[in-house]
Amino acid sequence: MKPLFLKLQAFGPFSKTTSVSFENVFDGGLFLIHGRTGSGKTSLLDGLCFSLFGRPSTTEREKDLRALRADHADSAVATETELVFAIGETSYRVHRVPTQVVPKKRGEGTTELKGSAELWRYQGTLPSLRSDLQKGVPLIEIQSWEPIASKLEAVDLAIENLLGMNERQFRQVIILPQGHFREFLSSNSADRQKILERLFQTDRFSRLQTFLTTHVRDLETKWKQHTSEIERKLKDEGLLDAEAIAPKRESLSAEEAELKKTALAAKRQTDEIARELARAQEAASAKKRLETLVNAREKQDAAKPEFETRRRRLTFNEILLPYYEAAKALKAVADRLATNRSRFTEAQKSSSDALKRATEIANERDGLQSLQPSILSLTEERARLRAIVPILSDAAKTREAILSEQNELELIRAKSTKAKSRQVEITSKLNGLAVELTALHSADLARENAEVESEECAVNELELRYHRTEASRLAKLLKKNEPCPVCGSLAHPDPAHGSEKESVDADSVRLARKRFDILKSRVTKARSDRESAIANLSEEFPDIAKSGMGTLSGRPFADVVRDFNSIAAEIRKLETDLEIQAKELETRGAGLSKQTAALEARLAEVPAEHRSLDVVMKRGMEIKTEQDRREALLGRLDTDLKVASAQASQLQGTLATLSREIEMNEREYQEATRLLDSIFQSAREKAPDLPHPDSVRLSEVERESLAVMIARFDGEVLETASAIREVESTLKSHTDQAALRSVQELTDLRNRYDSERETAEAKLTRTTVQIERLTKLEKEIARETESLGAMKAESERAIRIGGLVSGDRAYNKLSVPLARFVLQSRFEDVLDQANHRLSRMSRGRFLLRRPALSRNLTHSQGLDLSVEDSLTGKERHANSLSGGESFMAALSLALGLADVVQADLGGVRLDSVMIDEGFGTLDAESLELALRTLVDLQAGGRVVGVISHVQELKSQIEKRLEVHSSADGSSARWEHTRPDRPVSKWSETSL
Repeated sequence: MKPLFLKLQAFGPFSKTTSVSFENVFDGGLFLIHGRTGSGKTSLLDGLCFSLFGRPSTTEREKDLRALRADHADSAVATETELVFAIGETSYRVHRVPTQVVPKKRGEGTTELKGSAELWRYQGTLPSLRSDLQKGVPLIEIQSWEPIASKLEAVDLAIENLLGMNERQFRQVIILPQGHFREFLSSNSADRQKILERLFQTDRFSRLQTFLTTHVRDLETKWKQHTSEIERKLKDEGLLDAEAIAPKRESLSAEEAELKKTALAAKRQTDEIARELARAQEAASAKKRLETLVNAREKQDAAKPEFETRRRRLTFNEILLPYYEAAKALKAVADRLATNRSRFTEAQKSSSDALKRATEIANERDGLQSLQPSILSLTEERARLRAIVPILSDAAKTREAILSEQNELELIRAKSTKAKSRQVEITSKLNGLAVELTALHSADLARENAEVESEECAVNELELRYHRTEASRLAKLLKKNEPCPVCGSLAHPDPAHGSEKESVDADSVRLARKRFDILKSRVTKARSDRESAIANLSEEFPDIAKSGMGTLSGRPFADVVRDFNSIAAEIRKLETDLEIQAKELETRGAGLSKQTAALEARLAEVPAEHRSLDVVMKRGMEIKTEQDRREALLGRLDTDLKVASAQASQLQGTLATLSREIEMNEREYQEATRLLDSIFQSAREKAPDLPHPDSVRLSEVERESLAVMIARFDGEVLETASAIREVESTLKSHTDQAALRSVQELTDLRNRYDSERETAEAKLTRTTVQIERLTKLEKEIARETESLGAMKAESERAIRIGGLVSGDRAYNKLSVPLARFVLQSRFEDVLDQANHRLSRMSRGRFLLRRPALSRNLTHSQGLDLSVEDSLTGKERHANSLSGGESFMAALSLALGLADVVQADLGGVRLDSVMIDEGFGTLDAESLELALRTLVDLQAGGRVVGVISHVQELKSQIEKRLEVHSSADGSSARWEHTRPDRPVSKWSETSL
């Protein structure tokens, strides 16, 4: 994973939107995140981790995610992060919003905004995306983003799958947070085991051990349950053990055969008696049936006169059907005539009422038209008031603007007064700093002169000793009667003598002279820099004191110059602000006077009684209300008059229509009466004894019911006669057969044989069921016995595996739990990887070892840590290392741990490493070696980021991401400068 672009909004110390592009280090490189303490360097890593996993870079910052929000951020700006990163050639974008409190969109107060997350995949190529980001194209305008997930859980799972690691592993492998990777070095064996267990997830071995223990316990429980169930089933059958099943089953089988024979014989006798009983019952039933049919025929003969009367009424009703239809038509005509006469009377009354209502509405409308003042005069007055309203509204706005302008002018005056006071205050400070600079320069001159003089004396003394050494060496070469190589004399009266301890070689003199030249050069440059700085200050501030007795604070000259420049910049800004404020006061004061004069001229156009906007608006509303009321009333009266007139006209037409319908109904009534009389006379001709029509009137339902009743009676008479003949024939056939025993005798005999059969069959069923149950039980016991054997074998295997995993001496010769054994193996791998780097950084001096005592795998956790010091040839505890040595060991151990975790995660490629740890504990040489190790990490295109405020790193790392803090929040920007000196390219031989 490589970061490409990071955006933080209202996040941590970044109160505004801060965007960081990693384009210049994306192809691989070492860069520094630099800034003052508390500026927000670690918050950049928090933003990176939060974008990916919804959590900051350390567990301490996870306690309250609401604390991620910037304190100085605008309440309307939501806290959110956005990260664009690449995995191989595929690019992704993730956007996250933490849970936070925001202002309500409607009304006052706040509400809680729930956290959210979204993840996209870029459909285009990685070079095209990098090109768009280099051009400054906003992410929201870049096309081809395909959504992958849009919920927190889904995004978390997708990120973990893409990276191949969870957030805990990410913080151990890619983000090495401040104060955490050193804890692995200084931890004791037990604590180190917890860290490794969490990192390598060896808790699965503990879960395996728990599972095996539980599994064995479950198998024992099942064994007891199955055994108890077998004993219960044997007890239910009255058996002591499984061997008694076969004898009992054979005994029951013999009993079953005898019962089958008994039941078969009883069934045959029962069937024979049942056939004879059926014949006897049939004869008895026929006699009873004949008696019932004879009684029914007698009842039918008694009912015949009544049905003849019903049949005659039905006949008369069918003859009079035309009469009934004509009478019905006559009644309908009479009903219509009565209805129309009633409607005519009601229409006459309604017409009179409508004419009266129209007259009343016309009179009311005429009275409203003559009311004063008229609607026209009200409209004119309202128009005059409407013309005044804009003038008064503009005047009110002008007054508010004038008041606001006056308040702003007062604020500017107060701000100007405060700035002047501040100018006086810091000018005094500037004077003090100028005096201190002069004093520091003088003190540094004296110290440097003394240092140069001392070094020059030392060099001269060394040269003198060198000459003495050379003289002594030459004196040793002199021989008697041989010329001196210096003066040529053959006599050597007083040869030089020197001590071996005081001898000096030429290389030492040259090296001392070189150091002296470097010292003079450094002193000259420092003196020139100070004089140049003082001259620049004197040129810009000629009135500032530059001499006097200053108090030396012990600070470096450069720090005092930096403070002086800071205060000077503030003075220049104050002077500029005061000039701007003075001009603004003058310009805005003139504008305020013009606004006041214009307001007074505008109000002079309005009458005195109408200079209050409230009075004008109130009077206008009164006129509008009265005008609307009258217009609405006139409109309603006009509508009511039209409705009343139309209703009266409609009622006159209705009266004429009803009069014509009444005349037509009277003619229809006379014609229907004549038709009814004619139909009745025709019916009398068909049936002279025809009674009055009302006495034989039947409804259609009654007529159909009566016809069905008569037809049913006739059918029943015929059916009864046929049944009597059939029963008499049956009785005749039974009389011809031999005499039968009585029904009761045959019934008792059949019941006795049935009882014998049922008893035998019940015993047979119980016996058969018992035999089947015993057979089933025998099979179940065989299966259970086989299952118990397998269960026992599985339990023994689980006990052996559990003992091996837990380190039980009976099953594990080493007595080491599996989880600890794996941790020790991984720990050895970590130490191997760490020692490659530690050996280089310590120039072959230190190696990390597991103490000899710890190599006993049963001792403690087997994870103790010591350091082998080649300088002393001994091992010592890791806590005995100095601060710088401890840092190198911790860094090596962390990187080795990252290498092993990477391999353990299935070869996940680590394209980025971010280290948040203080490098200030290292000396110059160790710092350079540590940087060399980090430079090696960037091989193959890996991005390596280091967080530190150490100035030496700033001078040695070319690419820097500077984090600046201010009163309204922090910001970050890239700075590119060539380092003062390149990182040494150490070779294996030089190490």
